[in-house]
Amino acid sequence: MNDRELLDEFVRIEWTDDRVRIFVREIHWDGPHTPVSTWVDAGDLPATATETEASAAAARVLEDARYFRVCRECEQRKPVGWMHNGRICQGCAEVNHGVVH
Repeated sequence: MNDRELLDEFVRIEWTDDRVRIFVREIHWDGPHTPVSTWVDAGDLPATATETEASAAAARVLEDARYFRVCRECEQRKPVGWMHNGRICQGCAEVNHGVVH
């Protein structure tokens, strides 16, 4: 996935009367084959923020290691829930290291 696709699928901007809220979809696993998604608050802006400012704030979430990491092997940005560990993604762990998820 490229950054635009990650933003579309994993980051949400909500406009309220008093704030602009940024949410990110986290993935946790309920067993080896059952991903569970939850939307968590990743920050907010004043209600006066422009659409450009909100989009920039959402894009910065991709750089936040609490939510996304770049795999050292395939060099692709992935949600933390798709990482095997802090360094490699689940796909690389399976293909390159024989890990079975």
